[in-house]
Amino acid sequence: MRLLSAGLQSRLLKYGLVGLLGTFVHFVALIALVEGAGVRPTYASAAGFVLTVIVQYGLNRRWTFRSNARRSPEFLRYAAVSVSGLLLNGGIMYACVDVLGAHYIVGQLLVTVVIPLSNYALNRVWTFREPTEGGRAAVAANAPHERGAAGR
Repeated sequence: MRLLSAGLQSRLLKYGLVGLLGTFVHFVALIALVEGAGVRPTYASAAGFVLTVIVQYGLNRRWTFRSNARRSPEFLRYAAVSVSGLLLNGGIMYACVDVLGAHYIVGQLLVTVVIPLSNYALNRVWTFREPTEGGRAAVAANAPHERGAAGR
């Protein structure tokens, strides 16, 4: 017996690959800003997070979830999930670096584990949710119908 359907396994794999790319982008931005520009780690991590959100939205929309929903409402939901992740990201970095005195890479490693799990769950059930049968029926009922030759 399978624990996960083939579709869910594929979606999780794709989300993971997009996440790996996002993690790479996030770490590069973080290190470049801290080491190269002297930005405080908490702010540098937040900036890297924002850059990562932009990259990952496009990839997750088209490749992972294959969404055809209107972009504006969907992106607003994605942005809301991302802001919650950003707040959690900042909290974890602040706690690790400023409160506990840990190296900023340690904080970022913790962020790398926690944020993707929470964001996947929220994006799966809210941002890129599949319409329910009732939702499909409502969309179909409101769609313009073309008349056939018999209806003219």
